[in-house]
Amino acid sequence: MEEELDLNLPDVPNFTKSKDHWYNNLKEKVLPNPKSYPMFIVRDDLLYKVMKNPVPDELEIKLVVPTNNRHDFLKYFHDSKLIYFTSVKSY
Repeated sequence: MEEELDLNLPDVPNFTKSKDHWYNNLKEKVLPNPKSYPMFIVRDDLLYKVMKNPVPDELEIKLVVPTNNRHDFLKYFHDSKLIYFTSVKSY
């Protein structure tokens, strides 16, 4: 399944030191046996969930963010200079 996905991923904070047991356990199960977990992939030591988008009938991936890293993750993207809100006007 990985070969079918275009993984054009942004740079994201690294969660390698996550304290989230669910996240760590699932990642450790997916790594050696990805065929047993077709809805998950690990790339660059990050866990992603593969989801079918009903419109336009394509696969997409979603980064799985460990519980204890969510605040830092949101802050990272919120503060990023790469984010541009087109609906916000500046005068």
